[in-house]
Amino acid sequence: RDKKQYNYLKKIEKRLPNSIGGLYIKNTQNLDRSKQSYNYDLLNGIINGIINKKKINLPEKDDIVIHIRLGDIIKGETKDNIKFQSNHWYGTNIGKLEEQIKGIKNLKKVYIVYGSHTKNINIGLNNKYLDNITKMLEKNSIKPILRNRNPDDDFIFMAKSKKFIRSGGGFSNVISN
Repeated sequence: RDKKQYNYLKKIEKRLPNSIGGLYIKNTQNLDRSKQSYNYDLLNGIINGIINKKKINLPEKDDIVIHIRLGDIIKGETKDNIKFQSNHWYGTNIGKLEEQIKGIKNLKKVYIVYGSHTKNINIGLNNKYLDNITKMLEKNSIKPILRNRNPDDDFIFMAKSKKFIRSGGGFSNVISN
């Protein structure tokens, strides 16, 4: 870990000691550096411990869970489209998502888990982007269930899904793994 990342992680450990991140940092700080990052066995143990304490509702085995990253990825809009920042791969391409959804048989429940990790965002554009995704799903006879809770509960919900469609970025990457 570099110094900037280390300081960021120490703040999480102090501010949110019982969060997934706080517990993960606490349990990896004495490990060899090579075992500190991406220790999925430890992460899964932390998640299972939280599930047992909080009794979190989880998706059923046939439910589809889609992660949509909002916030810092949306730059503006054109007449026909939402424009993404240069790091647009963090965002969800609605056309590609539609192709994925069309290939799935026996859809029961489809959840859209969404959120932004930044505060200064264009709420109107973010809502429009989310609405465009919802309309695309509805056009394909899918009534999505929107979910935006605290990051830990959403992380656990997505990580425990059997059918997960990821967004870009580290949050979705860790969940996918």
